[in-house]
Amino acid sequence: MYTHQKNHTFKSIVEICLWTIRYHDVIVSSLRLYMFAATITILILAVSGAFHIRSAYMAIVIGCLCIGLLIWVFSEVRKAVLLGIEEPDLKEKAHRVMLAFIESHRVKTGRFF
Repeated sequence: MYTHQKNHTFKSIVEICLWTIRYHDVIVSSLRLYMFAATITILILAVSGAFHIRSAYMAIVIGCLCIGLLIWVFSEVRKAVLLGIEEPDLKEKAHRVMLAFIESHRVKTGRFF
């Protein structure tokens, strides 16, 4: 019974990882929008005198570094999960999703890399 639970949990995590690949562009554009909005808000508050400019710059730098670190950790976890797939049907599904992702980005840029 425990292996069935573990297998079901792993399958759910794989599905979440595949969802993030499918909606990569939406996730990236949302993160970009939120980061710009947060930066502009902090700068407006600093210019209006709510707190010092130096504190605002440090908040922006630390916030960007933390977000970058979280994105890196998430991508490493996603890579480990997707490389750890052992079931043939899940592996085939992941392969199709990744090929569709590569093809969509190749069409957008006109080149592979």
